[in-house]
Amino acid sequence: MCSKIHSYVNLFMKKLFVLLLALSLALAGGAFSGSRIRLQRGRRNNLNFACGTVDGSGSPTVASQRYSYSFSGYPSWLSVQGSSLVGTPPVSASGPWAVNVNYSPVGEVGTTGSSSFELGFDDASSSASSSYSTVTYMQGSLTSSGSYTYSSVGSSFVVLIPLIQTTVTVQQTPVYVRT
Repeated sequence: MCSKIHSYVNLFMKKLFVLLLALSLALAGGAFSGSRIRLQRGRRNNLNFACGTVDGSGSPTVASQRYSYSFSGYPSWLSVQGSSLVGTPPVSASGPWAVNVNYSPVGEVGTTGSSSFELGFDDASSSASSSYSTVTYMQGSLTSSGSYTYSSVGSSFVVLIPLIQTTVTVQQTPVYVRT
């Protein structure tokens, strides 16, 4: 009888663990940070570029600033569509590719610069260059208004370049003490 109860408890704990793991992944929103973005062969991959910020808790989000982008070093099966790189890698594609992104603000004050990262596949070796930038990207896409929408499809990403760190300034009120 004890072993039967023990097996029910183990089964319950396993199911609870799987449920909590799935919930934590859903709440994480699919945000990643690194010098390499992993693509999927044989599937249409969408890399949407947008200015991003990270709030005080470390959560990335798409910023309202608009930027223009130019790209170099990307594979021939990707094409530039506005501020996106879009394409379907052939099954025989091997990689990796060193991609450089130049960015500048559109009609606003902002940062002009460039960022380099690596595109590759899970099974392809990395060049592990120290010259690559760390990029933050989120699984999902951008709406026509520029806001981020999470997607469980693993071949669509919003790449946050440039990534602007936000700071919170707390104004302190002086305290007067009577003596």
